[in-house]
Amino acid sequence: MIAAVIKALSGKRWYILAGAVLVAALWAAWTWHGSRSYDAGREYERQQAAEAARQIDAEWRQRERQKQAEWDETYAQLTKQRGAALAAAADAAAAGGSLREQIATASARAAEAARAAGRSERAATAAWDVLQECRAEYQALATEAERVLGIAWATREYSQVVSKRPE
Repeated sequence: MIAAVIKALSGKRWYILAGAVLVAALWAAWTWHGSRSYDAGREYERQQAAEAARQIDAEWRQRERQKQAEWDETYAQLTKQRGAALAAAADAAAAGGSLREQIATASARAAEAARAAGRSERAATAAWDVLQECRAEYQALATEAERVLGIAWATREYSQVVSKRPE
């Protein structure tokens, strides 16, 4: 092989061999340069994709923190409202107990007066019995209305927090 190269160089055809070597060297340099450029481009794209993923992740984490803050605020408001509603319900229950006692006392007085007069106790206490039934029905209606209203408010608050669109 070396002898063939030396023989080729000794003749007038050395410029053909030099041209072939030059073309091979240029092709190798071009391939090496292209490979390096391709690898550098791939690395650049990978870094760009990683940066975009970090930005998207940061945006979603921020949105998640905002939603959590909104939920916490809503929960605090609902807890406060629930506490106020429970206090009002306790006051209403105390007032209802007082009303029950007043109705029972008045009914007992009417029954005693009817006995003393020789009249029917049932007829004397009928109005008080109707008032007691009305009070019980009203309390049941108010309890059911509070339950339904609580569900409606909770659903409304939930839908307001969930339906907010990110900007």
